[in-house]
Amino acid sequence: MPLKEYVVAIPSYKRPETLRDRTLKVLQNYRIDPNKIHIFVADQEQKKIYEGVLPNKSYKKIIIGEPGIKNIRNFMPNYFPEGQYIFYMDDDIYSVQETINNGDLTNRKHNKHVKLKSLKDLINKGFKMSEDTGLTNWGVYPVYNPFFMKPT
Repeated sequence: MPLKEYVVAIPSYKRPETLRDRTLKVLQNYRIDPNKIHIFVADQEQKKIYEGVLPNKSYKKIIIGEPGIKNIRNFMPNYFPEGQYIFYMDDDIYSVQETINNGDLTNRKHNKHVKLKSLKDLINKGFKMSEDTGLTNWGVYPVYNPFFMKPT
């Protein structure tokens, strides 16, 4: 199955170093094209700070959205054209993990959590699953909680 044309949307506020050292580094390590990466900040002042900290070729665009996490999250999907495939990431992702189950779906104690091999494959799988429900965007967040890492 071919990978969908998608963008990566990252909201960030007053954390350019965190974004640079975590999420952008993860995306670079997984060889995600920087031209897909859109960073959303609160205002012009934040944009200037981010431009001064982030390497020029590590992202496509820094966009001024609306202040407040709820507002920026509502702003991001409306920024892109209808139907655009959007993969959301927070600015403090330092690793992407997957669960390898032990074959016993009733006992999570013995599941193993390992570094994800291919972020591109995960993104493609996520879009395929969301497409089946009529959606074109989804994302990950920086909470390592094995309870949520079910083998389904």
